[in-house]
Amino acid sequence: MKNISGLAEYIGKRLEKSPFIEYADYNILNLNKGITAGNFPLFLNREALEKLKERLTKEGIEKQIRQNKKQLLSPVGTPVDVELILQDPLNIRSIMLLSLAQGNSVRLSIRHGYYISEDNSMLLIFARPLHSSRDIMFVKRLKAEIDHIVEDAKKEFSGNNDLQIGLTGPYAYAIESQITVQKDVFINAATSTILVFFLFQFVYRKRFAVVIIAAATLLAALSWTLGIAYLIFGSLNLGSSIITAMLMGLGIDYIIHIFNRCESEFIKTGDIRQALYTSLTCAAPGVVTGALTTSTAFFSIIATNFKGLYQLGIVAGIGILACLISTLLFMASLIMLVENYKTGLLFRSKEQGFGMEGISRIVKDYPGLIIFTGISLLVLALVQLPNIRFDNNPEAIGPKKSKVMIMEKEVGESFGKQKNPLMISISAEDREGLMKRYDELETIIGKWREKGTIASHSSLRPFLPPPSRQREVLSALEGIKDSIGINEMEKVFINALKENGFAIDGRYATYIKTIRNAVGISKPIGLEAVENINDKKIGYFYNGEKLKVAAYLYPGNGIWDDAAITLLQEEIKGLGKDFSITGAPIMFAGLKDSIIRESIAASAIACILIFFIIYMQFKTLRRAVLVLIPLFIGFTLALGFMGMTGMKFNYINIGAITLLFGIGVDYGVYIMQDYLESRQGSAEASVKHAGKTVIMCAMTTIAGFGSLMTMEYQGMATLGIVITAGVAACLLCALFFLPALIHYFEK
Repeated sequence: MKNISGLAEYIGKRLEKSPFIEYADYNILNLNKGITAGNFPLFLNREALEKLKERLTKEGIEKQIRQNKKQLLSPVGTPVDVELILQDPLNIRSIMLLSLAQGNSVRLSIRHGYYISEDNSMLLIFARPLHSSRDIMFVKRLKAEIDHIVEDAKKEFSGNNDLQIGLTGPYAYAIESQITVQKDVFINAATSTILVFFLFQFVYRKRFAVVIIAAATLLAALSWTLGIAYLIFGSLNLGSSIITAMLMGLGIDYIIHIFNRCESEFIKTGDIRQALYTSLTCAAPGVVTGALTTSTAFFSIIATNFKGLYQLGIVAGIGILACLISTLLFMASLIMLVENYKTGLLFRSKEQGFGMEGISRIVKDYPGLIIFTGISLLVLALVQLPNIRFDNNPEAIGPKKSKVMIMEKEVGESFGKQKNPLMISISAEDREGLMKRYDELETIIGKWREKGTIASHSSLRPFLPPPSRQREVLSALEGIKDSIGINEMEKVFINALKENGFAIDGRYATYIKTIRNAVGISKPIGLEAVENINDKKIGYFYNGEKLKVAAYLYPGNGIWDDAAITLLQEEIKGLGKDFSITGAPIMFAGLKDSIIRESIAASAIACILIFFIIYMQFKTLRRAVLVLIPLFIGFTLALGFMGMTGMKFNYINIGAITLLFGIGVDYGVYIMQDYLESRQGSAEASVKHAGKTVIMCAMTTIAGFGSLMTMEYQGMATLGIVITAGVAACLLCALFFLPALIHYFEK
């Protein structure tokens, strides 16, 4: 675009004046003005020192002044060019940029010092907001401020039709996340509500009173849950914000089970009181067992330290118990009130089979084939388990089409993929010792870059060159002073200005005197030079109070190799206790192991507690095991599905491991409970009688969790896929495999 430097100055200065921004960085030469004014040669590399030597000769000075005149008279010159020439007539900045750009951790054009990509297509401006990205109210105000600056910039530079301005970074991601989460939660809740509504309409045709009672029961449970969650946590995070969809899918199960049994009993007796009594004494134990196993699975997630899953476990566990209480007390009361008001609003005159006769016949005629098929599918699923992987990348749980992440990738492609830095921290008892260790660190970082262990790094070097490098520069400067005729420099400079028609004033004398003094420097600078300037960016690399220095290491293509991290950790450990290394890649590697370990522990706890609850319900070990076998087969089939499709676990969907134990066991519990009632004589008959309820419960659960697949956040969407696959597998096992097992083991 035209006048890209003008755009950088406009936005950069607006950001600097903003009350929401701590500082803005838009020109590499602004990094260390306070230090380099009189010490700039210390920051130059060997090539830049040679350029400086050429520039300060008589020929070099005269050539640069002629170029300045030519540029000022050029029709394509800009006000920024004029300002830069007046400030730096010998164009020392280009020599500084040559050195800074080569040692910098980004690829950039050296023109004027702005962060411009090598193909001149992208300008980069860094801004540091005043408050945390977790402060939602601040982030909202920050977004409004940034939007205002961006709109003004577009108007100011409206002649550039191809101008596009985008945001990336943690704050931009926080802004995008807030908008995405709000939209996702609304769409998710609406989708699950609509799906469940249509399921009810399909089953309870034209009986709107049933839908109203179910909705009122769920609304009461949800209100209690959110009220308790507010008292405990104050607000919901991304994980627990899906509680509406979850309760819509799970809480409705208890409503369906009790209502269907009540309807069945009412058709037989015609007495609503007797129907409710029988339902609450015969069917309720199975419902209570199912609710306890599900809530136990959710509460078991408390064993993890991952805050998102931790809060989800507590809120969902409370929600399940609230749905149970609301169903047994609130819904039962509503049924009594409505039926006493007008008979026929709720119940049919006769039961409908719902297609259960066919399933019952298959179970009766082919139990052996069913068991063989189940075992065969189990073996196939077990074969796929080694293919399951864990995606350690945080982006795997983020939005699918994040504009912020797309912008980040574009920046990475233009400037170099600077992502996932590792931070090395060094400390010492005094400044002299810290300078020594800083020198050691820069030396070993240079070796890592040469070996390709790291791609780039950022450190205190742009503000303070390492002592060993300063000594090399001071030695080289002795030769430069002897060759350029430093005492004649001012005279040559003034004559060149006069010959090219420049008006001579006092600032030129001050400028050339500063250059002379800088070239004549004879002593190195230390940490006190850094401490005496007011540049908040230095805080990233130096802490004067604690005497610590930090450096940031970047991998090639933004991805760390495990071997490289191990090598760096070992070498840092070998440097002594004053050196340490940390960073998100190391943290996430540890978090991954911790999450997997804690998820397994939570699942083990859930399994033990669920087994205990089921054993207490059915009194015998054999029946408890029979109920659990379809659960474990369904669970394994879900994992096999992940291995076969290449779906990976992440920090969110790994919670499905524990949740499936609590959700999937309910269907086996309902079948076994129905079978044990004296009026049933066979497992096939239980399928015929209870199968409708089990299918409806599973379908509403799939509707609730399946709606998560509409979410932009991949972590939540994949959680919905895994739970849906697991519930479907557990449903089939409960309808076919469990009755077939009962057929053999009970008879």
